[in-house]
Amino acid sequence: MPHSRLRGMVLVAWVMALTACADLSGSRGPKISVSLDLQHAFDVQPVLHVDIDGQRVQLITPDTGAPRASIDIRGARYGALPVRVTLATVLGDTLASVGFSQQFERNTDHWVGADVGTRRPLGMCIGDLLAVPLAAPGGDTLFVMYGGIPEGAIC
Repeated sequence: MPHSRLRGMVLVAWVMALTACADLSGSRGPKISVSLDLQHAFDVQPVLHVDIDGQRVQLITPDTGAPRASIDIRGARYGALPVRVTLATVLGDTLASVGFSQQFERNTDHWVGADVGTRRPLGMCIGDLLAVPLAAPGGDTLFVMYGGIPEGAIC
């Protein structure tokens, strides 16, 4: 086997080992669940835009009429990060928007959830709650819940 090829294989193995160690140490970023819940059907399905420190997620409920959509993502980094949540029409008109800072920590499951309707979410496990009235008739509100709990904890 030529010496340069052997050196290349050793380099590839070294890079793979470093990558595996980095993943084991949790450097992949925080686990975040992003969700959209609609309390009732809307004439036009709203679109939820969530920006977590520049990482963008877009959710829309399925055409099947299901009132919920969610996705699990990995954030880019840990710490106190800016978050912006915007509810818009499919044409891009903003219905409600709010920004806040959220603390993302290792060994923690995080969430950013949006609940749209006329009833305030209740419960012990909703985290922090922000309420923004929709710029549309009907009296609906965008309720944004966010927070985190230790991995494996039941809430």
